[in-house]
Amino acid sequence: MKPFIILGNPRTGTTLLETTLRNHPRAFCFSEILHPNERIRKRTSKNVPYLRENPTLDDIIVFLEARIWPLTSKEAVGFKMTLPQVDHWNLWEYFKTKDINILMTTRNPIASFVSYLQSRDSGVISVFKPEELKPQPPVEVVRHEFYGHLKRNRLLENKALDTFKNIYTINYNESSSYYKRSMYGVFRHLGLPIVTPKAECLKQGSWHVKSRIKNFDEFANQLEERDRYLLEGL
Repeated sequence: MKPFIILGNPRTGTTLLETTLRNHPRAFCFSEILHPNERIRKRTSKNVPYLRENPTLDDIIVFLEARIWPLTSKEAVGFKMTLPQVDHWNLWEYFKTKDINILMTTRNPIASFVSYLQSRDSGVISVFKPEELKPQPPVEVVRHEFYGHLKRNRLLENKALDTFKNIYTINYNESSSYYKRSMYGVFRHLGLPIVTPKAECLKQGSWHVKSRIKNFDEFANQLEERDRYLLEGL
């Protein structure tokens, strides 16, 4: 089977997809192999040495060529990497030369920005146990900070779509609301048998984005007209 890479901007559902594929009997998904936290990089090493901190581009390519791609046989093997990481290490052209499946997660940028703010303020990146689920206080969204987030996300997602031919997109809202149906589509795309999907990470409580923004009305009025469609469904 072809190897796969889960790509996405932060807070767009990459961990949900990663843990779902790791639980499939014919697939294995490493965690975020370039994560700055060694514990995260080591978590799913599967007896494969993990990348050291602050690797060079050559370090990453040697690691992938020697440790990841050879594992693909009867299993679909892959890993997670954020789009900012791909851009930082300039891995676009290298991945473009490989015969791989690209899975890209997307999400309403208002929701992903609010998720980022709450994660930053609480220190909680992902939740794996029900007892860890705690309500997070609403956050204040600053217009210019949101537009910086929106510009970066759009730039990287468009670059991925322009760079890769074999790309399959997974929208976070759909994968959360219609989890099984969404994951069945991923399994079919990878050529995997259809099984009941199972994820390890949990959503951090109710995701009514409007209720998570302290200054929602003020923020909504500050949006440019062309971006007001992003308010739909919040």
